[in-house]
Amino acid sequence: MRILATLFPILGWLLIIFGFIDFGVSWGLHLDLIGWPFSAFAAGISGSVLLCFGRQIEKDSQSGSSLKLIRSYLFVYVGFIIFGFFVWSIVNASGLLGDHGLYADQFANQYYTSGTEHLDQERYSQAIEDLNEAIRLDPQYANAYYNRGNASRKRGLYEQAILDFDVYIRLDPDDASAYFTRGYAYGELDQYDRAIEDYSEAIRHDPQHINAYYNRGNAYRKLGLYELAILDFDAYIRLDPDDASAYFKRAYAFDELGQHDRAIEDLDEAIRIDPTYAVAYNNRGVAYQSLGERELAERDFQKAKELGYVP
Repeated sequence: MRILATLFPILGWLLIIFGFIDFGVSWGLHLDLIGWPFSAFAAGISGSVLLCFGRQIEKDSQSGSSLKLIRSYLFVYVGFIIFGFFVWSIVNASGLLGDHGLYADQFANQYYTSGTEHLDQERYSQAIEDLNEAIRLDPQYANAYYNRGNASRKRGLYEQAILDFDVYIRLDPDDASAYFTRGYAYGELDQYDRAIEDYSEAIRHDPQHINAYYNRGNAYRKLGLYELAILDFDAYIRLDPDDASAYFKRAYAFDELGQHDRAIEDLDEAIRIDPTYAVAYNNRGVAYQSLGERELAERDFQKAKELGYVP
């Protein structure tokens, strides 16, 4: 019993000290040392009970009632823990502590999860609201910025989306998808030079990023840089040879360069993959017309019209 009378107070003080440290780190730095929000509270309770154990064992050791006393204190200890869990569950469910910074990362995760679910279900306004809260509670929450940027992009708020992708990229500069998505936003704002920079960065980080080649090819095409556009569509087609739209876009670039034969070859392939591709028939008709093949051109114009193409 003397050993317990000495050991319990030592363990008690260690637990109390840990509880204060855990609480302080959670409050000040928004970090949970062991990943369990209840830890500081449980440590404080356990330490206090052990201190009482030690004092009472030492006091009653001569009366011969220590074993009975220990059993009683064990019941008290278990009761404290159960009651503590009950109180904590109420406080945690209320969210009252989150606004004061206590375990803010735990609350930030809840808002992030909720916001991501809204995003997946295309409830973009609600997603932005929840992700705003996640970022307020944890300003370094990189994925929250990324998802909020995506929600803003889906709503057509491209400038706001770009701001969020800027922050995300500062926090995680090696994620190809972030450059790609920001490039998409720049493209929607007709800022093709900046879009190309981001698509190029996405390809640098992930040379197999197929959509980055496709979108960069489109951006080059919009700027009239048809040779560069063709190179990107070449890369895209090597990675996905069954996408009719890629042949169609490359054919457009060939046609703008006066290479009508090669444009026709690509449009043939686009039509082979998708025989209902009305605009491909129309553009092949234009290419045939440029080569003086009027009969072939008229046949394609008629087919495009039958498929519902309206010039």
